[in-house]
Amino acid sequence: GGAEPTGRRLRCGGAGDCAAGAPWGSARAARRGVPGRRGRVGADRARAEGVMEEVLRLAPPVQMTMRTALVDVDLPGGVLKAGGSAILLIAAAGRDGAGFPEPLTFDAERSDQGHLAFSGGIHYCLGAPLARLEGRIVVAELARRLVAPRLEGLGDRDNRVLRGPSRLVVEYDARRP
Repeated sequence: GGAEPTGRRLRCGGAGDCAAGAPWGSARAARRGVPGRRGRVGADRARAEGVMEEVLRLAPPVQMTMRTALVDVDLPGGVLKAGGSAILLIAAAGRDGAGFPEPLTFDAERSDQGHLAFSGGIHYCLGAPLARLEGRIVVAELARRLVAPRLEGLGDRDNRVLRGPSRLVVEYDARRP
């Protein structure tokens, strides 16, 4: 018969293939292990930008990067000599209490979003504006078109530097007219 089943699924093609797709798999992981204002976040279109920024802060698509010192650099605990390498943990920076009040709380209304998800300075990701735009559109459209969207069916990529899903399924109860 004509009964409409609940628990529908929508496969998001290409999620995790680039920085623009990676936050969708990271969103589930970040929300699963982080306390905060989860219940109302995914269902409110007006919060799309805040949702994306918090996901990027807590679970950036690029987890770490490496830099080589051109000159000796004084650091807490020692000196990084010219020619030496440093691994920068971008993901850890977004959880630093010195930069973010209540850093482990997922707060889509956070006002200061000085996170490093797309790096900074001369290393700033040229694709960041497009990735943010795509993310806001996806969050807003999922909230507009689907009743109770939930990220499920997550398969993680096997990569320590680039975080993101190998597959991503959005489950929902029904489509909105």
